[in-house]
Amino acid sequence: MKITDQYDPTLRQVKGSEKTAKAKTGRAKGGAEGAEGDKVQLSNRSKEFAKASAVVESSPEVRTEKVDSLKAKVDSGEYKIDADQVAQKMVEEHLSELV
Repeated sequence: MKITDQYDPTLRQVKGSEKTAKAKTGRAKGGAEGAEGDKVQLSNRSKEFAKASAVVESSPEVRTEKVDSLKAKVDSGEYKIDADQVAQKMVEEHLSELV
């Protein structure tokens, strides 16, 4: 099974730029002379990334409802695994990594 990072790399860029902007703001305020009247205008895309980042941050790492449901099925013997389907997916993923 292929496990990938659930976060989009562009969201990491947004997070990184937010930290950098905060650090720069902190230095500007702490300095003897602050630039009065400087303005920053964010693009709509960066605003969308910021909203997406906030949603990701507020989402839980583990979907407890889903985990509990699967645990109950396994415990009761209702959870059946189709070995052919698992093997097929493994082969498909392996072949897609080769391309």
